[in-house]
Amino acid sequence: MKIVRCFLLLLSIFGMIAVLLYDKGIPAGGGTYASFEGKGTAEDPCLIPDKEALETLRDLVNEGEAFEGIYFRQSDDIDLEEEEWIPIGVFGSGNYFGGIYDGGAHRIMNLRVSAGINGFPSNGGLFGVLDGTVRNLGIESGLIEGDYVGAITSHGTSRAMILNCYNKATVRGTGRAGGIVDNLGEGAVINCVNFGQVEAPVSACAVSYDAGWIISVYPHERACTDYFTGSFFAGVMEGNSPQELLNAGIEMLVEEGIIRKEDVAVW
Repeated sequence: MKIVRCFLLLLSIFGMIAVLLYDKGIPAGGGTYASFEGKGTAEDPCLIPDKEALETLRDLVNEGEAFEGIYFRQSDDIDLEEEEWIPIGVFGSGNYFGGIYDGGAHRIMNLRVSAGINGFPSNGGLFGVLDGTVRNLGIESGLIEGDYVGAITSHGTSRAMILNCYNKATVRGTGRAGGIVDNLGEGAVINCVNFGQVEAPVSACAVSYDAGWIISVYPHERACTDYFTGSFFAGVMEGNSPQELLNAGIEMLVEEGIIRKEDVAVW
């Protein structure tokens, strides 16, 4: 693990982080998707107002529609009602979400993921594998169980980004469990908070296996495991709730030029 000790070094490699954050922000064709309200652009994102719309997104992704570079925005809190959730993106299938999912500082409640549900691999979370960006989203409650699990996603590709998110669900793995993600490859976890219970033979509050970057997470202690080989900067986050901590992180990272103000929602 490479510990980044100053923002000057962070700023020197900002270009590489910017590729993860921003280069996917050009909608493929800018087309309107009939299943959603909105054109999928940053100015007019496809809206996810309820459980049914989120399930539609999940089913389309799992059938092979990546939504590369397409913007989605959750427009309200969504209660999944403890029904068994099949993750968005099936591990090992190549069918992964490649768009930008913006939670809009809204929450997912009562997320329930079980190991190997309906024959799907037991690598899960809200997402199974992420090839795009999830930002400004809270997992408010739930239980996520499987072999290699994380609240936002189990796995991610080198292009994956999790930004300004929190988890309060219990994450329980037979192998590994991460409060935010298990294995994000060379992707980045930025300004994220875990308040959920995490249980597994190998577990961590943020990343239980690997990522390219961990920048500004809470709690700092046990944020990652010895498997982590990326660059780590703990950051300074103060507050008593996930929302307060995230807002403190936003202020710091925007001031230092690590993230753009327009990409993050104040909680």
